[in-house]
Amino acid sequence: MNRTSSALLAATLAAAVLVAAPVESQAKLRVVTTTQDLAWFVRSIGGAEVDAANILKGFQDPHFAAAKPSYMVEISRADLLLYVGMDLEIGWLPLIMQGARNPTVMPGEKGSLDCSQFVTPIEVPVAGADRSKGDLHPKGNPHYWLDPDNAKQLARGIADRLTLLEPEQAATFKAGLDRVLAEIDRADTEARAIIAAGPVPPIVTYHVTFSYFFKHYGLQTAGFIETKPGIPPTPSHVAGLVSMLQGLAHPPVVLVEPYYDLDVPRKLGDQTGGRVVVTASSIGGTDAVKSYRDLFVGIANAIVGK
Repeated sequence: MNRTSSALLAATLAAAVLVAAPVESQAKLRVVTTTQDLAWFVRSIGGAEVDAANILKGFQDPHFAAAKPSYMVEISRADLLLYVGMDLEIGWLPLIMQGARNPTVMPGEKGSLDCSQFVTPIEVPVAGADRSKGDLHPKGNPHYWLDPDNAKQLARGIADRLTLLEPEQAATFKAGLDRVLAEIDRADTEARAIIAAGPVPPIVTYHVTFSYFFKHYGLQTAGFIETKPGIPPTPSHVAGLVSMLQGLAHPPVVLVEPYYDLDVPRKLGDQTGGRVVVTASSIGGTDAVKSYRDLFVGIANAIVGK
């Protein structure tokens, strides 16, 4: 090899090192979330500095999931795991964690974030829930992301943890947090205006999914299709619900999450003259719900019939 060729080779190798080094130092933070809502918060706050994957889609029931090997692989590679908490994922996440064998994201480590710590739960059973009877919520209602105030606390908590793990990206995460907080405020304002314009009919839901939303906007639930959280409706329960609704001045709206069967809700609507609306309770729950604003405006519109 002559002197010119050697010099050219050396220059090429040096250039390769210069190109490769930044790629290594700028590796994205790998985040896995149990739900699509949490992934939206991570992506919106972290931007290009994070690589976020969610285990469940918004149209899937977060109470239940199969412990698939693909989920274990995702978590095995994660730098940070976010989960809703309050036992929402208790039936499936521990099995996936066991298979993932990633000490970085075990409870108590910086790579594990139970997002329920940022909110105050509602509907906490006074004497504790009885799982032997099917009650899913022994620590209170875990669907807390459907309250804008909780959502803002959730966003701040996620931004803090991202900053703890990647302090050099603090400015990026702060800018992302500001954008998310602004979107939550816009969503809150729009949803409140839609509900205020009304009319608001009696509201029936399948599960207690929307309780935080109702509490925030001062709405009441006329009844639930489930006999209690997690217990399917019995014929006698449905008959009693129909009788009660028929006695009201206005027909109800029946909100049904995308993952519940529509047979009972449709029968309820037929017998009461009410509307039955499949309503996303999470980002990605329907094709139209791609953001937090979409989620809140969608629920408000479903209630008033727009």
